Amino acid sequence: MSLRIHKTLVSAKLTLPEGTSQLLPGTQTTVTVELKHVVAMKIGIPFTMSAPGNRGTTIATGTITNMENLAPVRA
Repeated sequence: MSLRIHKTLVSAKLTLPEGTSQLLPGTQTTVTVELKHVVAMKIGIPFTMSAPGNRGTTIATGTITNMENLAPVRA
């Protein structure tokens, strides 16, 4: 899956809540997303998710509400 934050496109791994195998259109939930690369972001900014191999198709949208396991900032 690809995740677009601002104008940055990065590969990501999506983990659904325990006991959930799929999300249907209109479903609201909290998911865990692990980014392949470090990306500048902050809580409150929107993002979109695109299907693998088809970057033009948006499959989900959301807002960043929490950030954990952050990489250190390089000076």
